[in-house]
Amino acid sequence: MRALYELDRRAHRMGLIGVKLSSVSALFAGFAIAKLFPEVLSVNVWWFILICIALAVHPLMVFFRHDGRGNAGATTPSLALMS
Repeated sequence: MRALYELDRRAHRMGLIGVKLSSVSALFAGFAIAKLFPEVLSVNVWWFILICIALAVHPLMVFFRHDGRGNAGATTPSLALMS
């Protein structure tokens, strides 16, 4: 469990550009895997859509979470509260 906390701490140090570069890197890694194993591409497209939706549920819930004080995002303070 300690390793997960360390990974979380390191991930929070990344800015928006770092996160986007990681996402694009993972996308191209997926392309490389598809190129190496062409039978992956023969799977019905609906499986890919189902997996995409299933993997997007948690990040979307975290992004649109309501913290009970009228602020979206429990860890991101509102600019109105900071002034």
